[in-house]
Amino acid sequence: MISIALSAKKELFNVDIRGMSLEFCDKIKESLSYVDNDQSMRVIRAILTSDRIFIAGTGRSGLIGRFFAHRLVDLSLDAYVVGETITPAARVTDCILAISGSGETTYTLNAVEMGRRVGAKTIAITSYPESALGKMADTTIWIPGRILEVENHRDYILRQIRGSHEDFSTGSGTFEIAVAIFLESITKALSQKIKRK
Repeated sequence: MISIALSAKKELFNVDIRGMSLEFCDKIKESLSYVDNDQSMRVIRAILTSDRIFIAGTGRSGLIGRFFAHRLVDLSLDAYVVGETITPAARVTDCILAISGSGETTYTLNAVEMGRRVGAKTIAITSYPESALGKMADTTIWIPGRILEVENHRDYILRQIRGSHEDFSTGSGTFEIAVAIFLESITKALSQKIKRK
């Protein structure tokens, strides 16, 4: 247990960080138990058969996407984050990987739509496979964990503008941490495949 002094009220309270961490790990493990291995292999094939990989996402999903793009570059693959100033135009030989817990974030949907228009392969990672993103992508990875409490606030940008944020008690962050672990596993599989070539 950790005692924390709050400077404003000078109160002490105890927090079981270890217990909270283990509870959080259980939620992430449960989310990852829904990952379909056949769909995961389609992700690996799409990445390996593409000239370049474009990663799209906003908010925390965007941060996880940036991390994955960095890992792909470590493997000497051509990876870009959608929206950066140095990101080139996508082509039919490329792949767009989009991360959105809700599957309804307009910015991310637009990236996938543009990818589809040029004929690029599209991959969605979402908590809602029946969302617009899940239905639009060639391959959809379902990772539960993103909880939508308010139907009108599915779009990340709208939530930001309206000041609508997740309640931390709902396990917010489960989706993004689970996605990070999933993508790190994809990185490991890719590294093993690339070493064998």
